[in-house]
Amino acid sequence: MQLGDSLQSHAFPEPELRLCVLLVDPEPAALDSRRGLLVRHQISVYTARNAIEVFGAEPLIEPGLVVLNQRLGPVDLEAAAEYTRHRWPQARLLIMGEGEPPLEDHLYDETAADGCNRAEFLQAVDRCARMWRIQHR
Repeated sequence: MQLGDSLQSHAFPEPELRLCVLLVDPEPAALDSRRGLLVRHQISVYTARNAIEVFGAEPLIEPGLVVLNQRLGPVDLEAAAEYTRHRWPQARLLIMGEGEPPLEDHLYDETAADGCNRAEFLQAVDRCARMWRIQHR
């Protein structure tokens, strides 16, 4: 074993990466419900109701996951997805809705039914979070 190996693995453990989520949904009740669920699981959450609010998101946030709902409509959904890929290229994109999103495949990473239960939503978030953490190793 080399000295550098010892220092890297024992003396200076890597800090845990904390996931920050940006939830985007025009429906206030759904937005509040999902935000509350994530906060209860100790996840930092920011919210937006449309693409314009995504464009104006606080400059200091660095979401690891952006959740876009198809209720945004095709124009706002595509604009928010493209902006996310440009501004936060390491972020994972989860699209909530019914059926396939009206987006090119490279604009999202995961989908989940809008009517999914809490456990299914958390599973989708967890899959995205695991992939995001792998990217940051």
